[in-house]
Amino acid sequence: MKVSPIAHKQACPLCQSLDYVIRTESNPARTIRHSEAFGKTVYVRVPAIRLFCMQCQCGFV
Repeated sequence: MKVSPIAHKQACPLCQSLDYVIRTESNPARTIRHSEAFGKTVYVRVPAIRLFCMQCQCGFV
């Protein structure tokens, strides 16, 4: 199962600003083990997008 973000950017976790956040690059997608369905293990592939806040110099994923 693949998922994708619903927003292009997200607010900075420190200053909560959205105006100064930029997308820097993308990391490889993360594979997360979720739960079982129909007797099978479900893995979710989540894109890891790197963001950077220019106001407080915080990098986050």
